[in-house]
Amino acid sequence: MATSFKELLSIIQAVNPDIKLIISDHFSWDPKSKVVSYSLPESKEAGHRHSSKLLHELAHAKLMHSDYRSDIEL
Repeated sequence: MATSFKELLSIIQAVNPDIKLIISDHFSWDPKSKVVSYSLPESKEAGHRHSSKLLHELAHAKLMHSDYRSDIEL
């Protein structure tokens, strides 16, 4: 069974207490404040896309990416 976006969010928060997650209108990683911003999915189908985006930003955080403007620079 697939994990919902809400379940994934709970797991990420429990496993990564040092990374703050905040609701926003976009997905991003801010290394200075150690904040991953994310938007809430509007439907179950959108939840799958949002989960991928959230995991992408979490990867930036876990890899400690700190000096870049876009993914292409990595």
